[in-house]
Amino acid sequence: MGVKANLFVIGAMKSGSTTLHDCLAKHPDIHMTEEKEPGYFVPELWGGRTEEEYAELLAPGENKKYVGESSTHYTKLPTYSGVPEKMHAYNPGAKILYVMRQPIARLISHYYHNVRDLYMHGESRSIKKAIQGDPAYIAYSDYAYQLRPYYELFGEDKIYILTFEDLVSDQNKVMSEIFTWLGVDANCELTEQVDSNKAPKTYRKVRGLGLLNKFRHSRVWGGVSAIVPKSIRRMGVRLAETQSNEKLTQEEIDEVYKLLTPVFQEKVVELHRLTGKDFSTWNL
Repeated sequence: MGVKANLFVIGAMKSGSTTLHDCLAKHPDIHMTEEKEPGYFVPELWGGRTEEEYAELLAPGENKKYVGESSTHYTKLPTYSGVPEKMHAYNPGAKILYVMRQPIARLISHYYHNVRDLYMHGESRSIKKAIQGDPAYIAYSDYAYQLRPYYELFGEDKIYILTFEDLVSDQNKVMSEIFTWLGVDANCELTEQVDSNKAPKTYRKVRGLGLLNKFRHSRVWGGVSAIVPKSIRRMGVRLAETQSNEKLTQEEIDEVYKLLTPVFQEKVVELHRLTGKDFSTWNL
């Protein structure tokens, strides 16, 4: 298969993984794939693409110490299962990075992401109803649950965990520590702060319950859209989507924290037991 990946950023979603990916890519001894989120170990996402296509993503790193990729889909239990096992079978000696964010803040950002993601989600529910109706919101912030299979397969020495908050507050210090752990030159300072994948101030969201948007992205529409006049297709877009800059109210945010703080207090205790790390700065 040619060059093998030996460095993986496995998540968490909405926790700074794109920034971490871009910071790693700046080191002369590290090649990170130009395509972020290839999702090679998730068959539902990799689809009909071949092993050779994955090898092509990695090939530019042939002479680097580390060849890596980043896919937050690798820590999205229970949506995608079996990823740690597939990754371990592919390269049991790989190094793994996992960046986490205060779990309720991550969940809120996840909700905004789903509102903006008209193709996959088109979230139209209130945040409270979304949390109650979709277990992924809580599960993706349950970091011990996501990490445990990796610890069991790869061992603690192959896994480096960090927080979004630390990465944002002192990027050079955090990256120097990661480079030291990887055994590459730790004095490779970033000349400027990397801040990737920032949320837009305005965005497109679905109108109403999002039923027309779901139809626009269905197989049925995919089969007939080519014969539909452009004027009708443009009208469909206007009816399905709207421009928005809406944010959650403070009352909604307070309600989410009231609902979820007891839940995540327990889950952060589990995370501490698994990793031995202190997460008191999350103020849960």
